[in-house]
Amino acid sequence: MEIEENKPHLENVKKRIKEINSKYSTDRSRNSLSNIIDGFASQSVQRNVEESRTEKEALFKNREDLQKELKSDQRKLLPKKDRDDLGEQFMGLLIEFLNKLNAKEIDLSKIKHPTDYNKLFRSGGAAEGTRAVLAYQIAVYRQICLTANEIPAAIVIDTPNQQEQANLNYKAIIKLIMEELPSDTQVILCAMENNDLSPYSKKANVIELNKSKLLTSEVFDELDEELSNIIKRAI
Repeated sequence: MEIEENKPHLENVKKRIKEINSKYSTDRSRNSLSNIIDGFASQSVQRNVEESRTEKEALFKNREDLQKELKSDQRKLLPKKDRDDLGEQFMGLLIEFLNKLNAKEIDLSKIKHPTDYNKLFRSGGAAEGTRAVLAYQIAVYRQICLTANEIPAAIVIDTPNQQEQANLNYKAIIKLIMEELPSDTQVILCAMENNDLSPYSKKANVIELNKSKLLTSEVFDELDEELSNIIKRAI
């Protein structure tokens, strides 16, 4: 009974939809009311995307400008003459250490400052390039010690025999580490047993790794307590 009563209302709705379709479309088969609504939705999404992109581009531009301002302010902290002097000091140390490590073929033509490390890493063969990287790292560390007021962090060297260094070069590497780093430098050196390490081993606290590596359970509680106390004092 209800269905029969609502049929006239349904017919009226259908008639109204046809009238709207005829108003907004000249081709009813392709541009029904649902297509028009879909079109409005698509335009709305596209407009939102454009607005979002414009907003993000403006934000990026603002941050880019801020970055340029910060870099400009950073450059003002250290006059150009001081930067040039530091660059010359670094290059003097780097050239000296490259010569001591027999890495004289490294191309230094594009290297002027410590920040040019990427250009250094692309130069030379594998073994010679490894020695050049060590020379660079020690030169930077030496310059930090000479010019900074803070206490420098420990320097970590993971196996000085990378790329299978020749015996003569391996000895030069150990000698450079021992002689060119300040005497109070904390050096953490990871290496396999080697007779050329003897001069270093005599002055170092040697930790021999077993199958458990460094994580031995016997001293965990003791070290955990010590580390906790350090953190508490720092806080």
